[in-house]
Amino acid sequence: MKSLNKNWVLDDSPHYFQGAIENPEDYVTWSEVEYCLNNPHFYDLEFIKNGQKVQMRDHQYVWGPRHKSKRDCFDAFNDGCGLIINNFEHMQGKQSILKDIEKQFPAVHCGMHVYCGLKGHGSFNIHEDLAMNFIIQIEGKTDWTIYKQRASYMVPQSSDLLLNNTEALDVDINVTMEAGDILYIPARQYHCARPEGKRLSLSVPMIARMYVEHCVGEERDDYGLN
Repeated sequence: MKSLNKNWVLDDSPHYFQGAIENPEDYVTWSEVEYCLNNPHFYDLEFIKNGQKVQMRDHQYVWGPRHKSKRDCFDAFNDGCGLIINNFEHMQGKQSILKDIEKQFPAVHCGMHVYCGLKGHGSFNIHEDLAMNFIIQIEGKTDWTIYKQRASYMVPQSSDLLLNNTEALDVDINVTMEAGDILYIPARQYHCARPEGKRLSLSVPMIARMYVEHCVGEERDDYGLN
């Protein structure tokens, strides 16, 4: 990843970095997505349809914890649902990517989520997130709208509250992301994404270390046996 040049000290506004990554396929591949779908007991998988999360049954298997069935996951994805892989940082080789990002931004803890779909839908309606986010387009095109307004930390997250206020939102950034592009979205800033067909993207949520001092930071390095 190229250095994300921006005056972060004085400016926390959303920003579009065009062509910031030369080889986006190094970050996530479709074969890795397939691996996650085949291992729902290892990965936190969520599905989106018509702008909302799909409720999917967890099963109790003979060995291991409750989890979704592989067949249900593949059926939902192939039927057009969007897929979120929430803990993708546990895929082999991904910790080094987050280590590099945290080296650029030492005041945050990072995660890694995959957002993908086959049929151009399966994304959330207008919403905001508690964490800051870097969105990295890996494959395909996605139309992004970032609004000028942010939700206050004094109010809870609620799509119901937003439904009565969408007309008050003003567009700040309207851009079509392509492979290699990065989009920065500040915490609690309203936004929405509309994929144009098949797409694969990565979200890197970030939370300030000072807010999670009670938590143990992620161990980015691997260890070996003696």
